[in-house]
This record gives sequence, C-alpha cells and structure tokens, in this order.
Amino acid sequence: MTAFDIYWSDKHDIWNIIWLPLVFLTNIYLLAVWNQTAETAFVTVFLLYLVLDFIWLLVKPCSVSTPKIMLLHHCVTILGVSFIPYLDNEMKYIICLATLVEFNTWVRLLKKLANNHIYLDITFVVSWFFLRCLIGPYIQLIIAKKCYNEFNTVNATIFAVGLVLNGLSVKWTFDLVAVIRKRYFSNK
Repeated sequence: MTAFDIYWSDKHDIWNIIWLPLVFLTNIYLLAVWNQTAETAFVTVFLLYLVLDFIWLLVKPCSVSTPKIMLLHHCVTILGVSFIPYLDNEMKYIICLATLVEFNTWVRLLKKLANNHIYLDITFVVSWFFLRCLIGPYIQLIIAKKCYNEFNTVNATIFAVGLVLNGLSVKWTFDLVAVIRKRYFSNK
C-alpha cells in the first residue's frame, strides 16, 4: 500500500469507528423497545451509513483492501435494509439480530487501530464465531423456513440477501483462518 492508500484507509477506519456504534446502538434500541420510532431511527441510520460509505468507497476505493466486494456487500445490505418496513415483525426481529454483526466489524477496526490489543483480539474472534459462524447461518435457516411457508417477493428477496451476506461471511472466515494459520502456525 502506498502512503496515500494508508492515509485513506485510516480515515475510512475512523469513519466506521464513529458510525458503526450508531448503527448497532439504534439496532439494540429497536430490539429493546420495538416501536415504529425505533424502527425508523434504525433504518434511517443504517441506510445513511451504508449509502455514505458506498459513496466513499466509490470515490476512494483504496480505503479498503477489496473495494468491489465491499461495494457488493453494501448494495446487497442496502437492498435488505430497504425492505425492513415491509417485513412482518418476526422477519424484522430476525434482520435486527443479523445486523448485530456490525459490532464485530467495529471491534475489528478498533483492533486494527489499537495494534491488535489482546482483549480486542479475543472479543473479535469470539464475536466473529458467534455472530458470523453460528447466528448468521442459523438466521438463514429461519429465513429459508419462513420463505418456504410464506413465499412472496419480500421474503424471497430477504432470503437472497441473506445468502449473499452469509456467503461473504464464509469467504471472510476462510480469509481469517488463513491469516491465523500463517501468523501462528507457519514455519517462519
């Protein structure tokens, strides 16, 4: 990476460290109070974050290591979040649970900023495993069952969004395991 790339990557990390707590705190607020005001706050904050970050990545793709994948992630997530007002309460709740994964993203960025602090490393790995490897696929199964029992365009779209996002989580999990293997288990 050039100094220019590092500069924009660092700025992007700080941008996300500021915005992601707003996303997951409005999400937790919605899960706690479950009313229209909380839903509107969550959808608005999350969509605003996604759209602004999407624009950032279009203008400064050097801010992330895989800009095309992140742009795909944001497009798919924008589509999924846009459907929240049209979902029944069960599906809204499921989507809110799935969105808790943004906490893991936030911890990853804090970890990077703090030079891999041990507590952040542990929090990152535990939250990764729990949110991406257990909760994500479990939620996808619930969505599949819901889609099977009540097939319609909205449920089918949420199912497709979940497949893409879970597929990305699988890819990122393999990437993470490769880094861990290289860092801790390779002959140097």
